[in-house]
Amino acid sequence: MAWLARTVRCASGDPGNQRQVDFARRLTERGVNASNSRISMWENGHQAMSLEVMGGYERVLDLTPALLQATATALSRGVRRRGRLPIAEPRGEISQLEGQRRLDAVYDAAMRGTCVGSDWFALAAYWNRVPTAMTPVAIVRQLMLVLVDEVARAVGPAYTTRYQALGMVIDHPVYSPIAVETIHDYAVETGVDSVMDVLGALGECQPNIAVTRELISLARTGNGRVRAGAVYALETSMLLRVLPQEALPHVQRLTQMLRAGSVQDLRLAERLVRQLIELGVVERPSRVPRPAPDRRATSKVVAQYVTRAREATGLPQDPVLVNLLEEAHGHDHHQYRHHVALLLMASPYRPALADHALTVALSGPTGHEAYCAAWLLTYLAHPEQDAALLAAIANGPESLRSTLLMARTHASPVPPEVDLVALQPDTSSESPLVYAAGMSQHPLLATWAGQNKDPSLRERAQWWQRHGGAVRE
Repeated sequence: MAWLARTVRCASGDPGNQRQVDFARRLTERGVNASNSRISMWENGHQAMSLEVMGGYERVLDLTPALLQATATALSRGVRRRGRLPIAEPRGEISQLEGQRRLDAVYDAAMRGTCVGSDWFALAAYWNRVPTAMTPVAIVRQLMLVLVDEVARAVGPAYTTRYQALGMVIDHPVYSPIAVETIHDYAVETGVDSVMDVLGALGECQPNIAVTRELISLARTGNGRVRAGAVYALETSMLLRVLPQEALPHVQRLTQMLRAGSVQDLRLAERLVRQLIELGVVERPSRVPRPAPDRRATSKVVAQYVTRAREATGLPQDPVLVNLLEEAHGHDHHQYRHHVALLLMASPYRPALADHALTVALSGPTGHEAYCAAWLLTYLAHPEQDAALLAAIANGPESLRSTLLMARTHASPVPPEVDLVALQPDTSSESPLVYAAGMSQHPLLATWAGQNKDPSLRERAQWWQRHGGAVRE
């Protein structure tokens, strides 16, 4: 977070923000106790920043409200296994009146369907900070129904803020069961199509045997997407070392069940086995060591990304950016690469990185770098790339079309006149076509919802009609 705070300040284009003394004064004017030395310590990583300080950065730099705070919260979960948190403890108290004000604002907006991510984050942060402040269960349940539904359909900053708000509620000592019950009901709804991220939030929470049991149950009984989401969440909880010890025998039995299933189930079982090996629960098999991958091509591509980012922002050489891009291309676990992508998405480098990622995805053979570029675009793509992304889906490598279609959907809604079937004719359970149509509320939904040939496709289309399209800020 120190890197992100320094980068967004220095790339602001305002000389007053770029000078630490002036920036400290502006922070102080907005209620943050800041000084030149404090800014140096925050931005060099010598002193942890609090959410209040990050909120001050957001206000002074006119950033998306709560984006820095939510990104920091995501990273704090990711580094939990290393025994440190990158967020300082808050100072002062939040009054009961202020807490009630946050609750009223979120409830009114949620019932109207106009709640923004910063409102959700502020309320969850209040509940997390003052766990003794009681809100009627019926109100919490109503809010969780809206929040879970929005998390599943949110993209960009809207996703980061809502996802972390949901994570804080899952960790709440009183409201956690309500959040878990809401997620369960959401996951088992007929035709549910966008569920992976919602279940993923259960894998990042503090050790909680009730949450783990819910994930194991969904992994045993859920359909393809629900089962995969539950397994990914269990994998993440083992990676982050937050899976309760008493749950390990149950995970082993789940692994045995999956190994006896389909090819997809077998792949899911292998994900769990890898983590069980790392935990010392399962003996590591003896295998012939594979040769180390040749990263020379990746290093060259990373250097090109960095050059484009520096040219666009005017910032000096940035070794942290180099490390992040190398992690995005080379880390073994999707959760760490996900956190890297969240950091890059919140950074001022985002537009330049997205533009170069599209170039890499379409240049030359479809190798590792091209796949990584397409994956990065699912986080970084922006509306100015809309036409280029549609052209890339239509004319680019067939193996990247599904990922590029997802990136295009995240950038902005696909216009109703675009023939999605011509771009991606596959409507199977693993296809992103229905996801793209649903997030864009494309006219194809009505066609699919009224047909009888494919019940699964019909149910998925009807689910999207009930829940609506993408949630954006």
